Amino acid sequence: MILCLRCKKVWANGSRTCGSCRSTLGKRFCDEGHESPLSADCCIVCGTAKLTPGVPCLNLRPFTYLVILAIGYVLLPILFRLTVHYAAVIWEMCLHAVLIPILETAIFSWIAARVLGPRAAQLVSDFWHGVFRLSLQGIEVLGRGLKSLWRSL
Repeated sequence: MILCLRCKKVWANGSRTCGSCRSTLGKRFCDEGHESPLSADCCIVCGTAKLTPGVPCLNLRPFTYLVILAIGYVLLPILFRLTVHYAAVIWEMCLHAVLIPILETAIFSWIAARVLGPRAAQLVSDFWHGVFRLSLQGIEVLGRGLKSLWRSL
């Protein structure tokens, strides 16, 4: 973006003239289209004194990059802290809601299998095989869902 310093309007990159005050942006041109600096009284190529009125301008692209870097410098640490915080919260929820009950059930199953004999041990083993099979299928479905979500971003 280019800012015309005379009328304070912003124009697209590559614009030669200001659409508001009709001055050429940052340069002066003769009737032949030769470029001359703003301080020139005549064309530096053909010498004609008839030049367009030039006006100083400011290219805003470097400022845009600086603003983006400043925003990133401020926001990235905040986003990182939030991500780490929520990852810890999710891990704690998984630990208390899923992993500890599974561990308790596994210990109970092991004790029950030892007390009730080989038939009970086989039933407990079949139960845990079914649980893990369902868990793996659930993880596979979750993985496919996350993959499609990632592709849609």
